[in-house]
Amino acid sequence: MEDIKEDIKDEKRKLNEKIGENLKKALKNAKITQTELSNMLGVSQPTVYKWCNGTFGIDIFYLLKICKILNLHILYFLEGSEIEPVEKPLTSAEIKQLRELLKNQ
Repeated sequence: MEDIKEDIKDEKRKLNEKIGENLKKALKNAKITQTELSNMLGVSQPTVYKWCNGTFGIDIFYLLKICKILNLHILYFLEGSEIEPVEKPLTSAEIKQLRELLKNQ
């Protein structure tokens, strides 16, 4: 039983690291900083930093919000491969508008 718990813990750690690596890559490609993403999501910058480094698991709610912001399929974060977006990407103006809306909350 203890072996199974250790295996699960190890798999969870690996998954968090994979999602974090792919999140860093996606942010870089979108030219969005961790601070900007934290503001868009209403979480602290250290939380986003921990997600990116795989030291803290990301809640599915936030992962789905990030998918919407970055116009990525959720499988991108799990597999790291480009998947055809469901919708068109957000424009710079739309990102700016989203940032303004989040500032006012």
